[in-house]
Amino acid sequence: MWYGRRRPEASELEETEEGLLQSEKLDRALKSKTDQKDKSCTQRLIWGWVLQSVMLVGSLTLLILSWYGEPSEVACTRKMFPYSPALEAVEYHDETLQGEFMQPSPFRGTPTPEIDARWEEIADGNAFNVASDKIHLLNKSSSEPWHHTDPKFGGGIAAQSWGYHQLHCLNLLRQASFEEEYRKSERLPEILRVTKEVRRNHLDHCIEVLRLDMMCQADVTPYFVMEPAPGDTSDALRIDFSVFKKCRDWGKIKDWMRDQVAIQSIRDTFLDELGHGGHG
Repeated sequence: MWYGRRRPEASELEETEEGLLQSEKLDRALKSKTDQKDKSCTQRLIWGWVLQSVMLVGSLTLLILSWYGEPSEVACTRKMFPYSPALEAVEYHDETLQGEFMQPSPFRGTPTPEIDARWEEIADGNAFNVASDKIHLLNKSSSEPWHHTDPKFGGGIAAQSWGYHQLHCLNLLRQASFEEEYRKSERLPEILRVTKEVRRNHLDHCIEVLRLDMMCQADVTPYFVMEPAPGDTSDALRIDFSVFKKCRDWGKIKDWMRDQVAIQSIRDTFLDELGHGGHG
């Protein structure tokens, strides 16, 4: 008996082809979905990288701006001026200083007890403490015989404000310029009761430190030249001495000083030194 391979019927071939086509379609559909998922994942990754890059650039920009941006007044003050514990009290305001020749002022004119008291109020400052571990910031050595205050007053190195010293010097020059008026009123300030040699040394010291201070600051604030006054036949130009300045708040600094008293006043000690040929 002959057993041969049966040839498939036509209907069976059609079913097989149809099955293959459906399988191919299914494969294509699955591949399409897989491709879409892969594409979606890739897009998400790309956008994630873009977002992270933007955030990184933004952070770097903010960091650079914080480095190179305009500093605050506090930062500027600490950068531009020597260390002082009193810097924490420094605040600024804009002000036009009234400096005309005949400008009224409670600090000018022939000496009276009231005018003298006003000058004493702004020129006689108390001492405050500077921590020993900060003195190197002022180009000083801790090996010097500095005066340390009583521990109950802080125990630091005693110091005074340089601004008060400059006002003290200015007050002495004012007093010396009114010697005749003081003698007439029989109210001689200390600078007019010491010997002529001591007086001269003290006044020369004051003139010199004021010069040094002014040249150190080298103030370049403009003050303006004006046309001659109406009706002035001399055609002389005039000067406007009212100058616009950024000023420190004197009251805030004085309040800080009063809250930081280490020695109430060392003026008398200075005057004792003056009597022995020293200077203040």
